[in-house]
Formats: sequence, C-alpha cells, structure tokens
Amino acid sequence: MADTEGARIDRMLNRIDDALIRLTTLEERLAQNGRTLERVFGSLDDCKKRIQQLETNQAVSQTKIGFNERIAWMFISVIVGAIAYSIKTI
Repeated sequence: MADTEGARIDRMLNRIDDALIRLTTLEERLAQNGRTLERVFGSLDDCKKRIQQLETNQAVSQTKIGFNERIAWMFISVIVGAIAYSIKTI
C-alpha cells in the first residue's frame, strides 16, 4: 500500500512538473508575443508618421503646381491675346 501511495505521489509530482513546464513555455511565448506586438505597433506608428508627411508634402506640391499652372495660363493668354491683337491690326 505504501508502494502504491508513493507511486501515486510520484505521478502527481510528474504532473505538477509537466504543468510547470507548460506554464513556463506559455509564459515565454506570451512574453515573445508582447515583444512582437511592441515592434509591430512601433512600425505602424512609423508608417503613420510617414503617411502624414507624404500627405503634407503632396498638399504643398499641389499648391505649387496650381500656382505655376495659373501663371502658365496667364502667359499663354497674354501670348494669344497679343497674336490676336497683332492679326486684327494688320
């Protein structure tokens, strides 16, 4: 009977050891997942900053292009007007 009691205690201790090993493994996996999530969120923040910078640059570029386009059309209008005036006076 003492032998079966000792065997039963050994089996319980083995189960506890297995459970501790599993818990340690799960804890390490959770820690690794946490570090991975931190890197992913850091990358997302970097991408967000880059997108905001690109949007700002694009808005500035659109403003410059619009201004240059207006100036070009003014010159074209002046040239066409001058040609039309010179043809009319001939």
